[in-house]
Amino acid sequence: MSRLSDYAKQLVDINDEIKDLSTQLDNAKSLREELTQKFVSEMQEQDLTEVAIDGLGKKFTVKNDTYASYSVEDRQDVFNALRLLGQGDIIKEEINNKTFNSTINTLIAENGGELPDCLKGQISLFTKSKVSITKRS
Repeated sequence: MSRLSDYAKQLVDINDEIKDLSTQLDNAKSLREELTQKFVSEMQEQDLTEVAIDGLGKKFTVKNDTYASYSVEDRQDVFNALRLLGQGDIIKEEINNKTFNSTINTLIAENGGELPDCLKGQISLFTKSKVSITKRS
């Protein structure tokens, strides 16, 4: 039981460390975004797109990238438009991994604990154990 207690304590400790590091990372990313916006604003005020800062040995260049998105409701219309424009090759059918795993688990449960025959040989299954840690009441 001593090793089990040691492992349990180590799991709690590493989970706490991961949570702390994740928070630190989120804070650092937020600060980076804030500083980036201030830097870009200052560059625009000085009508600059590129600057070298003495003592840092680095060159800073402001680049504007365009990002696109579409709503779920417009998905098929967007896909059809891309196909009309000769860009259909970028369209890929995908299934979210969590949704896929959940669906397969439901199908297995509905099929008496077995993978349905039509999926056998097409899907590989594996089990990964994990430990859930909750506060003791």
